[in-house]
Amino acid sequence: MKNGLIRYNSVWHNFYENIHSEMIGIAITVLILGNSDQYLRIKFEKQKLILQNSIPKELNMFNIRLSPRSVAYGLGLTAILGIALTLVVVAQDATDDGEPVIDTIDTSTEGAQVELVPNPDATDAISYFLFLSANTFVPYDDDMTYNYGGGGCVYRTGGASYMEHSLVLPQGAEISQVRLYFRDSNSIYNAELQLYAFPGDGTNEKLVDLQTAGTPGQGYLDSDPFLHSVDNSAEALSLRLDFQESSNDLLEICGVRVRYQYSPSISALPLILNGVSP
Repeated sequence: MKNGLIRYNSVWHNFYENIHSEMIGIAITVLILGNSDQYLRIKFEKQKLILQNSIPKELNMFNIRLSPRSVAYGLGLTAILGIALTLVVVAQDATDDGEPVIDTIDTSTEGAQVELVPNPDATDAISYFLFLSANTFVPYDDDMTYNYGGGGCVYRTGGASYMEHSLVLPQGAEISQVRLYFRDSNSIYNAELQLYAFPGDGTNEKLVDLQTAGTPGQGYLDSDPFLHSVDNSAEALSLRLDFQESSNDLLEICGVRVRYQYSPSISALPLILNGVSP
């Protein structure tokens, strides 16, 4: 209470709004019991007289005196106690600002981008794939010109010869293979895919170098299996598409697929994210 006013409480308002039917039902029940009390009392007195005349006086001391009025009052008191208990429960479930406390799972993080933590004890790592179309790669130099060939494929028309794309995977993931998708009808130049690691000290490590040969047409090329652990605290990974010196649509690069193994730790995540693939 502040300034002589009673603060509005939505819990009490909703409770009294929804309890009308219950209160009416209880009132009707008590009224019926009260009106029938006279009839039951007379009937009870008649039965008592009959029993007193048929049972020896020695047993009269064991007669249980339970009048219909007592039964009616007992039922009414039970109903009142039930209402009181309901009020106590509602009051306990309300916060200081009048809003009810609801014990539910917090879904405020649903859809959030949470980095899954690998479980070192897991022996059944699952294979995942990351697919990047070539049109999402960025030219290394501004002077590179290229055209879109359709279906996510691009081909170089001049300037710098390669494009790059950051490779972002969960901490602890194991990269095991990369695949290059292409359209190669160029007998001189080849489509080339490279995977680099940059530790931040001005050096780099080439992890994969994969390129086509001859004029295979449209297809894909897989690297030999390998293993490289992702350590986001120590290095950055980057994919590079190299068109060499091709400057027409005889050589198009269409995309890259990265295969990696990963064992997420489910116990460390909110329940709402359980089972979400990285």
